[in-house]
Amino acid sequence: MAEALKDLPIYEVLLERDLLHEGEATDLDQPVVMDFTVQEGALFEGRLVRSLGLPAGCIIVRCSYGRREWVPRASTRLEANMRITVVAEPDASRGLAILRRGCDAWPTITRDTFHKA
Repeated sequence: MAEALKDLPIYEVLLERDLLHEGEATDLDQPVVMDFTVQEGALFEGRLVRSLGLPAGCIIVRCSYGRREWVPRASTRLEANMRITVVAEPDASRGLAILRRGCDAWPTITRDTFHKA
């Protein structure tokens, strides 16, 4: 059914969800492919791929923005709302946690935040 709908099989979707919530995959026995979206205000927004601190074996293989898609280089700058596709081998699963933290938006602290505390 998933193939007919051009969607991921349920087990792959569940694995991706678990990896995103847990931050790391420590018991993978095969490479995993995951997509991330660089949120506005994220730590990685405006940073070059070469400066992300990803471990060997965790590679960004595709970037997309709107309908445009390309293979990134070390000099590719990540921008808000850019979608990236990553391949990580089992030994490099900590790279998924780095990507999750780097792509998620940081909470905005305003003066009202202090008054609510």
